Amino acid sequence: MLVQAMHNQNRALGAAMHATGARLDVIMNNIANNDTPYFVAGAVDFEAALGQAIDNWRATGRLDLSGVRPNLRSQDPGFAFRMDGNNVDMESEMVRLYTSTVRYEAMVNSVLNNSRRLNMAISGR
Repeated sequence: MLVQAMHNQNRALGAAMHATGARLDVIMNNIANNDTPYFVAGAVDFEAALGQAIDNWRATGRLDLSGVRPNLRSQDPGFAFRMDGNNVDMESEMVRLYTSTVRYEAMVNSVLNNSRRLNMAISGR
């Protein structure tokens, strides 16, 4: 039972890490194209789908991550605040980069802690 719970938690963390990695790629692309005229910044959404999967897991005891995929979208292209038509806001991108990196590191640490606990349970220490 404990092993299955840890396995499911690691699966959920893995899905979140995958989507966060996609978000980091999009953020880095936005930053790299800061000076590209008419570039439309991208964004990644996944939290709602992951939250629904976790809620269903709590209700049913079965974790189904098949619907948890990073949703890549363009930020509103009509929101170009610069004369060259580019809508990348470097301050916002840097905040997104920082928060996404911190979240990713926290997820990695959670997976590592789960592995340590599982090793302790198996070895009896």
